[in-house]
Amino acid sequence: MPQQAATSRDGVEEFATRRFTTDALPEAQRLPIWREEFGRTLVNVDIAPASDEAIHAEATMRMLPGLRSLSFRGSAMSFVRTPAMVAAGDDSIGLIINRDDDARLSQCNRDVSLRDGDACPILTDEPGMISGRGHFGLLFPRKPLIERVRNIADVAALRIPREAEALRLLVSYLSALPEKLTLNSSNLRRTVVEHIYDLAALAIYPDRRADENSLSATAAARLELALGYIRKHFDTPGLTIAAVARDQNISPRYLQRLFETTGSTFSENVNELRLQRAYALLTSARQRRERISDIALRAGFSDIAHFNRSFRRRFGDTPRAIRAIATAEHR
Repeated sequence: MPQQAATSRDGVEEFATRRFTTDALPEAQRLPIWREEFGRTLVNVDIAPASDEAIHAEATMRMLPGLRSLSFRGSAMSFVRTPAMVAAGDDSIGLIINRDDDARLSQCNRDVSLRDGDACPILTDEPGMISGRGHFGLLFPRKPLIERVRNIADVAALRIPREAEALRLLVSYLSALPEKLTLNSSNLRRTVVEHIYDLAALAIYPDRRADENSLSATAAARLELALGYIRKHFDTPGLTIAAVARDQNISPRYLQRLFETTGSTFSENVNELRLQRAYALLTSARQRRERISDIALRAGFSDIAHFNRSFRRRFGDTPRAIRAIATAEHR
């Protein structure tokens, strides 16, 4: 059933969240309630099963002023916007990112096959259909997208391959936004939304002339993509900024400048992640008998003396002392 997120203390529903699931519903009621309360009430589409499997659906809608996002996963379904629904709806612009192995999308006399991760812009003032088991969608007011992509009608229902750099940057930026995000600053709210507008426009029409705002959005997304790579590979001994930059297809100097905007260096980011991993291992009862030098190596430190110095400076005591305290507490 739908659930509405509470507003912040100042009454602002920043990234207010609504969730819907059929799990608690009797099987016979799942489709009619899903159709009415989600399909027709929230997103203005008709829903039909696309297979004989039992109906199952989970959806989450998040809202910011000027932006809505929707994620769906469940059994195979078709979502259809009829001419009557178009007449009663708005003229927003959507961007669908497929989360299924194979999905179909039809609009503007175009039929598109989408792989997992592919995307496609759609027009809500045109009839259309998408089928599949999962997708993520963004819904934008027409004006800010038209300002960035003037020929939006020409690119509607055209596939954006998952390998497209701007699409990867957009997905990375969206993934970096916390589930519960309260943006009490109007400037911060505007900045987040503008970045998403710019990255979506670059994904939809990558050949458009980039302005200062879109460059800022691209830089923010590139930085988050690099941070995500570091979070996955920080325990690799000898990880260098050159290796991360090579993975992102940018220069090490450019990546270093991106880190400088955060007030922290590449080395400080990597070192902090490694120290946190070492601390977690040292205080775990399961690793009580593992040598400290081996734990340091597991965390990505190849120089044990450097590890000991960094650890003491970060946590105020030696690795051996921290382990002893944790061992006593466990006992």
